[in-house]
Amino acid sequence: MTCGLPKHRAIQMCFPDEPDWDGVEESVLVDLVQDFEWEPSCATSAILELSHRQSPHFKALAHWLLGNPAADRWLKAAATDALALREGNPGEP
Repeated sequence: MTCGLPKHRAIQMCFPDEPDWDGVEESVLVDLVQDFEWEPSCATSAILELSHRQSPHFKALAHWLLGNPAADRWLKAAATDALALREGNPGEP
């Protein structure tokens, strides 16, 4: 139940309880990454899930995080690791 809140905000407010990430819509994952300052741990899970799904939004968001001075080192490390894994699989988008 989101009580009128955007889905990404409801996920952030329930943290550390986590949703079934497989069931979270891609647009909500993107919102979680873009709103990382509110709850960086949710953004970390979201960027990893986007990578796992081979989302077309993943690489741009990962590079955006790496260039964003407000992103913490843990979020940047997750983005870096996910990019390295994806780039190690050249057949993936």
